[in-house]
Amino acid sequence: EKRSMDVTFSPLRTALPSAQRGVVLFIAMIVLVVMSLAGVAMNRSVESSMGVIGNLSYRKSTLQGTEKALADAVAWIDNNRMRLNQVSEASTLVTEGYFMAPTGNSGGPSIAYNGVGEDQVMSKAYWSNARSIGKDAFDNDLFYKIERMCEKNSEVYSNTNCLMGDPPAVGKGNSQTAGAYQFQPPPPLAFRITAKAEGRRNSMSIVQMFYMVPM
Repeated sequence: EKRSMDVTFSPLRTALPSAQRGVVLFIAMIVLVVMSLAGVAMNRSVESSMGVIGNLSYRKSTLQGTEKALADAVAWIDNNRMRLNQVSEASTLVTEGYFMAPTGNSGGPSIAYNGVGEDQVMSKAYWSNARSIGKDAFDNDLFYKIERMCEKNSEVYSNTNCLMGDPPAVGKGNSQTAGAYQFQPPPPLAFRITAKAEGRRNSMSIVQMFYMVPM
């Protein structure tokens, strides 16, 4: 007689030692901290890059603003040529941003008219009497100063006390007929235009040019 035996198999259960569970948790926390630090660093890098790009765009907009200020100053000179050497109007023209002689750090006349140093144009005193022409499309504040390149604001211009260009060549544009009168235009007088634009985030641009005007 054969007898059958019922054999029952139960799944094998293993218990993870508590020490191993602690190591896994510690490693997971380290990974989490590293990932968090990486995220913070990336976020700061993006913010820094955006800040630099924003500052560059503000600087570029102020540079465009100075171009508008220069154009307005040139237009003022062209529209007021009869007043450029009217010494009697010197005090009145100052309110329009025009000076019969270069100005120094103190805002007063200066005979050193061969150039303006960086420390001079950056000083508040130099811009204290500049002409403000309002804001441009980028909300920049625009200013300019026009300076006649003569030693004194009380003198009529001449080639001995003013910075003047070379006169055009004799005969240029005149009649070529034999015996005809040959006219020579007077040499052009130099005017220095300094323009400034102030924008957001303390952005600022200052440019300078010389404008020669036949007198």
